[in-house]
Amino acid sequence: MKKLVSIISFISFILLSAYTPIDSFDKPVVLLKVTVLDETGNTQKNAKIRLYESLTDFQFDDNVVVEGTTNDKGKATFKGLAPKSYFVKAWKGNKVSPEAGLKTKKLQKNNLNKINVIISEANEMAIPKVKKEGK
Repeated sequence: MKKLVSIISFISFILLSAYTPIDSFDKPVVLLKVTVLDETGNTQKNAKIRLYESLTDFQFDDNVVVEGTTNDKGKATFKGLAPKSYFVKAWKGNKVSPEAGLKTKKLQKNNLNKINVIISEANEMAIPKVKKEGK
């Protein structure tokens, strides 16, 4: 019996000393949930979304931080962002977000940050071109 207790203690010691915490639990997480709606308040599935760090990047559709597509509920969640503000562009067909640029509040760590984007018929704003890979 003493031998069994010694073996179990030794195995437990080895297992516990080999434990390494996963980095994702130690690092703060920044999440942004974007909901895209049309002018009547209906959510828009399969709408495209891009985030930019500056108004200039937003206006010239340059240096996209991240791009995504809304799900069936008109929502897209972005992970791994820096805790700062972003400009948001959304579009679907000929409906786009405001040309002036919609800016998030400074995103908070370990919090689900949210923003609603309303898209409407495009007036003079060009719908962003999608760059093809390899070209």
